[in-house]
Amino acid sequence: SKIWCAAWDSQPVNMASNFETLIKNKASDCRDSRGQLCGSFWVYDLDDLEDVASDGVASTSQYTNSWRYDEDVTIVLSGLTEATPYSHIYCYAEDDENDGVGSLPNKMQFGSATAASPAPAESLVADIQAAIGSVTTLDESPPSFTSLRMSDPTVAEDAIVVTFALNEPGTAFCRATRVDSGETSGDMHINRILAGGWSGVYSAGSTTTIAMTRLESAGSLDSVVVPFDAGQQYDVYCWAKDNAIATSGFARPNYITQVYVSSVVGAPGNPLGAYTQNVWVTDTTPPVITFVSAEAVSSSTLQVTLQLDEPGTIWCAASELTSSSNLQNCKESDVQASQPNPSLAYCYYETFIKGSLSDLTTFQAHVHQSYRDVDIEIN
Repeated sequence: SKIWCAAWDSQPVNMASNFETLIKNKASDCRDSRGQLCGSFWVYDLDDLEDVASDGVASTSQYTNSWRYDEDVTIVLSGLTEATPYSHIYCYAEDDENDGVGSLPNKMQFGSATAASPAPAESLVADIQAAIGSVTTLDESPPSFTSLRMSDPTVAEDAIVVTFALNEPGTAFCRATRVDSGETSGDMHINRILAGGWSGVYSAGSTTTIAMTRLESAGSLDSVVVPFDAGQQYDVYCWAKDNAIATSGFARPNYITQVYVSSVVGAPGNPLGAYTQNVWVTDTTPPVITFVSAEAVSSSTLQVTLQLDEPGTIWCAASELTSSSNLQNCKESDVQASQPNPSLAYCYYETFIKGSLSDLTTFQAHVHQSYRDVDIEIN
């Protein structure tokens, strides 16, 4: 016998009356597992060893190396659309009567209603289609981000929030690393992103957020909790997998490639990759000054030694005692947290402490490292 199969995602027009032509017209997309086009190979039985040699089998070895009756024949259909349910898969066969090469073959009929004579279900095209049922082609394309956004600078100083959407349902994973850590896009492998433990599940038609509050989520016992540093820049890398499944129903996900992970996002609304550069973690907490010492270093100069808990700038100023008769400088009692008295505006604490460059009353130090002594001289 010869066999042909074809697949449609909906019922073809006039299938019952024109099934043989419709199925055979798709022969170019139908092959056996050996690559032979449907209709070009035979499924042999023992009688074929005895009839004409023109049927392609004249010896036991030829028979053994061919498709044989009552054994599995694997048919592969191509030219189909990815991730599409094919609900109408039809197969049709005809034998080699009456001369061993099918000059007057016996053909399968469509269904019992149109059969010329009673036939078993396995000899009816419609019954074979019902037995096959619907088969969905595999999703073999990796997901991609259709949106990948984060506030820069961040809204809070303890979190980087990633808002994303994918082109299909799936799960995204993200990880941040400080810009000055020495870690580059070449170092940020997928397994390292997964080790961060930050993820979000995406469903079609919405966006999902991942709120990262430190480098790694509460993970393994031997991992060190490293919170984000306020006032620092971070690079953020994301990776995703889809929810594709095999015909068996088991998970068969597709993954975003390493090249995509290492490519810069570009436009957040149309990402070209999953690598977001230089995200500032906002700093909303005032610095803390630690007093170390103070001493007079001359008859007109005081030296104050201080520390900051983060990089920044310190200013200092010396006020007159409240009892002083010197009216050129702010008195201790004049320094104010607000400015209720316009005549004392200069004594508003920030204005007073920062001083005036033109009056040579600005005494400051730039602090580049936290918890390091800095000396400020006030004269």
